[in-house]
Amino acid sequence: MKTPFLLKLITKMNYGAFIETWKSVQKKSKKNGIYLFFDMIYCGLVYQSGYIEYDIFEFHRLNAKQRASYITRGKLNALIRRLNSTEHWNLLANKADFDATFKEYIHRDFLDLRTAGVEDIGAFVEGREYIIGKVLNGSCGRGIHKLKVSDYPDAQALNEELKSRGIGLIEELVIQHPVLAAIHPHSVNTLRVMTILMGDVVHIPTVYLRIGNGKHVDNLNSGGFGAVVDVKTGIVPMVAVDKDGHPATHHPLTGTAIVGAQMPMFQEVKELCRKAAHVVPDIRMVGWDVCVTENGPLLIEGNPFPGNDLTQLPIHMVDGYGRYNQFMDIIEGRIATPQD
Repeated sequence: MKTPFLLKLITKMNYGAFIETWKSVQKKSKKNGIYLFFDMIYCGLVYQSGYIEYDIFEFHRLNAKQRASYITRGKLNALIRRLNSTEHWNLLANKADFDATFKEYIHRDFLDLRTAGVEDIGAFVEGREYIIGKVLNGSCGRGIHKLKVSDYPDAQALNEELKSRGIGLIEELVIQHPVLAAIHPHSVNTLRVMTILMGDVVHIPTVYLRIGNGKHVDNLNSGGFGAVVDVKTGIVPMVAVDKDGHPATHHPLTGTAIVGAQMPMFQEVKELCRKAAHVVPDIRMVGWDVCVTENGPLLIEGNPFPGNDLTQLPIHMVDGYGRYNQFMDIIEGRIATPQD
């Protein structure tokens, strides 16, 4: 149903940001500004797309059939309502609850600061050079902190720092596989594996490699790159791209090739996500973030409201068509056998 999305779009829109995006699209597309202004509004009404999606998905160059093929924010909201129950939402959305629920699949130590004291923190960091601190409900790489233990004279000082940053969970630092570290060593470069659970069958419609770019996080919204991964082979067949559409065959900081890179232990990655998809069966569509280490893959987190931008970057879409029909074919049962 379009009405809730449209009401939210109208009442909560950042009109200043809308104008800035409109100006940016006008500059990039070289099209008439008045036409673009009303076309952006039209796409919100007809395709349930936000103004940012109009820019990211390059709707200014697409025809009606192509536009209708994209999973826009309004369509994503409808899919989430259909597939993901709110009853157990926090088992994935809350990072401490996620670690507890998926303890079998995360393969690292963690400490929930909602119940831990200063002594627990001191014991946890003993012998560790770095830890990862997380805000419990952060997203898009925000609220993730890499902390050097020796920067704090004692556990009390560290505890105060954690509280000041709103951190509710600390974890053991994970070391990624050398193949992924060679691309960008300053962040853990994760695989975003989409799963859709239909009955007992877990479909994997898309896999993307997320790559950092000078920061300790790999998110597209934090300046990183996204690269589509072949769901059967685990090979990156096309250029990576950042959110502004800049392509990269090699990483600009390391010079390491991205195109043609073979993701290590790829079948194990898919098997891990298939097992995890059954843990909370009433959350049926999840975007899993997976780190591959030399000892095998592990889950970083699971997203019950996965973004729609990474998996539909225009440069990776065949003939300008998005993924809505692919996802609906799975959900409606027209594709019964997993495509990978």
